[in-house]
Amino acid sequence: MECCGVCHTDLHVKNGDFGDKTGVILGHEGIGVVQKVGPGVTSLKPGDRASVAWFFEGCGHCDYCNSGNETLCRSVKNAGYTVDGAWRKSASSPPTTR
Repeated sequence: MECCGVCHTDLHVKNGDFGDKTGVILGHEGIGVVQKVGPGVTSLKPGDRASVAWFFEGCGHCDYCNSGNETLCRSVKNAGYTVDGAWRKSASSPPTTR
């Protein structure tokens, strides 16, 4: 990670406005450089710049995920909230083929 903005959502999480998230690393507006990619990934390569967005992953099976509305998934994971965010030296994402 090279840098990360501070969003008002980060302040809500820090202040416990969404429940106790003690220990989670904040930040969902981070920018970094790709170090490596998984098998079959063609849209990124080492050296490319990439961002850490709020949406981390959905279940991939519900109506929301299957209709392009993954952010509404009941099992959604969000960076800096339910999974560690971008305020750290490095970040990774789940395996993908995109």
